[in-house]
Amino acid sequence: MTIQVRASSEVTAKVNTPEPAPIIIPDQNIYGRASCSYQDIIDSKYDQEVHYTGPRYTPFDFASAIAITDNLLREKGVKVINTAYALVEGDNTCYAAWQVDHQEYNTSQEYTPIIHLKNSYNGKHALTIVLGSYTFCCFNGLLTGEYKIRLKHTGMIEGSYSEQLAQHLLLLPEAIRADNQRYERFKGLSPSPEMVNNLMIQTVRDNIIPAGALKRVIKYWDKPEFEEFEANGDSMYRLLQSYTSVMRPPYGKRAQVGQASITNAQKRLPKLVKLLDKTADKIQEIEDLLSEVDREETVVDEEEYSILGPVITD
Repeated sequence: MTIQVRASSEVTAKVNTPEPAPIIIPDQNIYGRASCSYQDIIDSKYDQEVHYTGPRYTPFDFASAIAITDNLLREKGVKVINTAYALVEGDNTCYAAWQVDHQEYNTSQEYTPIIHLKNSYNGKHALTIVLGSYTFCCFNGLLTGEYKIRLKHTGMIEGSYSEQLAQHLLLLPEAIRADNQRYERFKGLSPSPEMVNNLMIQTVRDNIIPAGALKRVIKYWDKPEFEEFEANGDSMYRLLQSYTSVMRPPYGKRAQVGQASITNAQKRLPKLVKLLDKTADKIQEIEDLLSEVDREETVVDEEEYSILGPVITD
């Protein structure tokens, strides 16, 4: 975008401003759940007569956890692009997500850093926060989760959370860099059919995807859900998204085999990414080997040319 700034009738200066970062977290739903307002979060304040109580249980107020997160993000120079909230389990569990942009890195048009928070009043869930990335298409659900905090609800929870989150946010630039490098690398690598078949079998063995959902993974591999995923041909990025298209939690639809809740996605998706990283390493190793062979053959051809001289034909 270019803004024309007229300093006088004779002088015109051009100031280049960056395009605004795209909103990737949708306002209408979060992790396949209907979203709620921040006022709903405030209104769901802990009530000892309604919510879980226990001898060692010290609830961490939903609104307080979100406010602490907001403040720390800004203190550490992290720009918040958008937020979303959801209440589930009879308003006993709160989900929150922050789409963020760091001052050192611009948010990609295709994936974005995300801070995900889960908190509860029912005694079933620990306070959990994950720093990772999501792909942009329909909140596709890839959470790499490089960094994770998990705290029990004790009297020390608020201080521990503030301290650990502050420490983890210092690592956020590296998390963003690692994600960007991974996705760009995946776009430039194409697995062989044998690699794809072996990887799909391995994902079933590793409980990343159930066997009953593998047919849908193959469907999205053959024809991606969004054209952006097939822009680089039969790439590792396309293969990655064939899984996330199946795993993405539904919104307003009946769940299908293989779809992941945010809880088990935090377990399954990092395992998937790790397996894809190993496959990408094998592809890169093969490409490097072939490149080395090509260089050696080129050197031999040049030596033969220098000895025999050029072949002259009529």
